[in-house]
Amino acid sequence: MTIPPFEANLEETQNFSGRPFLLQRLQETPVAKLTFNLYTDATVARWLFHIGFLRTGSPEPAIQDTNRHRGIAHVKLVADNIHGLNPIVADAMERLDPAPIRSLVAQCERVGADFIDVNPGYLSRRKLDRMAFLTETVEEATTAGLILDSPNPVILKAGLDACTRIPILNALSMEETKIREILPLAKEHGTRLVLLLMDDRSFTPPTVEEKLALAIELQDAAVKGGINPHDLIFDPVLPSLSWDDAYARVAADLKTIRLIATGAIFQEPADTMIGLSNLRSGMRRNVPFALEETCLNLLAGAGVRYLLADVLQPGFTEAFESVLRLVGSEKNAAGE
Repeated sequence: MTIPPFEANLEETQNFSGRPFLLQRLQETPVAKLTFNLYTDATVARWLFHIGFLRTGSPEPAIQDTNRHRGIAHVKLVADNIHGLNPIVADAMERLDPAPIRSLVAQCERVGADFIDVNPGYLSRRKLDRMAFLTETVEEATTAGLILDSPNPVILKAGLDACTRIPILNALSMEETKIREILPLAKEHGTRLVLLLMDDRSFTPPTVEEKLALAIELQDAAVKGGINPHDLIFDPVLPSLSWDDAYARVAADLKTIRLIATGAIFQEPADTMIGLSNLRSGMRRNVPFALEETCLNLLAGAGVRYLLADVLQPGFTEAFESVLRLVGSEKNAAGE
């Protein structure tokens, strides 16, 4: 491949990491005046090519683009049914009754869940033991993997202390307290870590450019905190359709997933996750499941690795099985 003859401007590019001033410059500067060294700053250059900031008439950098590397053949189903907003779960947590939790977990397993997301919701300090109860109950009831899901590092630690198997931690954002307190937990326990593409104000940006900038910055923070880059999972945060710009954000999420999953951003494929349930959150009476099914198909095609969803809702199992027949899974790839 012939590398386009860009000159180096390393003062700006070597410390890219999603800095707002560079994003602003990219949006304001004519394409012809942008200069980057593709040899020494390949991550930025690939990123710029694929979001359309750089066009030279020369071939784009070669990218591994097989199903294996994009993750399309390995969609993992994550059940998000064990959460504190589920009345069955909330009541069981209040009474410390494991039976309803076990029943829900068994149902999730029967429809093919590879992972169970454990999300207790808000817990007061005097009820932190509920996270340990929930984690222990779910782990004892399933051979599926566990994802501990909370924005509160204290709750995550309670779940980690109750686990006998290594879970995935969900999630880290650019908030200073999260960087300071959740990163050490992931490093200490050797877990994989979900990176929510949210800034230090817990705001999820609408554009591909901003999402990728956050992905780069979060990866940099995680690696500096001692996390292996291969243990990172990127979640661009699917919006609710109640948001004014929801459809544009969904489109941006799809492109973000494809760019990360193909290796276009980090020079090798990286895992992604998306919360499909966000799409119709609070709108199930007004928005048909067919729209969620369409989004499911698009996400699988984009290369999403972990699909977080209400796996017990009517129609979901049939929709997901159709996706697996079309794009594959680890189970049917192995002939199971």
